[in-house]
Amino acid sequence: MHKLENINVLPDFLAFVWGNSQQSIVNYKKLRSMCPCAHCREKCPDLSTSPSHTIKNISKVGRYGIRITWCDGHNAGIYSLSLLYDVSEKQKL
Repeated sequence: MHKLENINVLPDFLAFVWGNSQQSIVNYKKLRSMCPCAHCREKCPDLSTSPSHTIKNISKVGRYGIRITWCDGHNAGIYSLSLLYDVSEKQKL
C-alpha cells in the first residue's frame, strides 16, 4: 500500500509526495476522466470532454484514498492511493 504524505493543489495538476519520498503529478482532466464512481463508469464512459476539470475540495478517505469534489459538485468517486500512484507521472527530486 502506498502512503501519501502530502497533496499540493496546483493550477492544472495535483502534486503528490509519497511515503517513499517519490513525487508525482497528475492533471485534472485525466483525474476527471478516470472518476471511479459507478455513475461515471456506467453512464459517462468518456469524461475527458467534461467541462468540470476544476477541483473545489479534496478530502482523505481513511488511509486508502481521497475524495475529490469537482466544481460541478460531483464527488461520488473515491480515488484509491494505489490508483493515483500508478497513473501519476513520477518526478525527479
